[in-house]
Amino acid sequence: MSQYFAAEGKTLWNRSNGAARLYVHCAKAMSDFTGVPSGIGPLISNHPIILSIMDRFVATSIVMVQRSGGELPALAGPAQRLSGIPAAGVTRLIELAAVHARAMPD
Repeated sequence: MSQYFAAEGKTLWNRSNGAARLYVHCAKAMSDFTGVPSGIGPLISNHPIILSIMDRFVATSIVMVQRSGGELPALAGPAQRLSGIPAAGVTRLIELAAVHARAMPD
């Protein structure tokens, strides 16, 4: 599998996942250091199996953080927003976490 870098529907670069992750992490480090946005969005997989696994992993993790007394400010209040995830996706994760919480004995 590989990762496409695109802008306005035009493919700019198609790299292996490892090289793409390295590039994005370097861009983030440079952005953090300079205070200038990189303009690179999150790596997004359009593979439905990977997305499904990630959703369930995140939902289970949300339950564990909540049970440990930890806070998840990105999921609190009307400003529910995670970087790169639409509000509907965040709502779906919260709902899935509730399902997982009921299925996970304390």
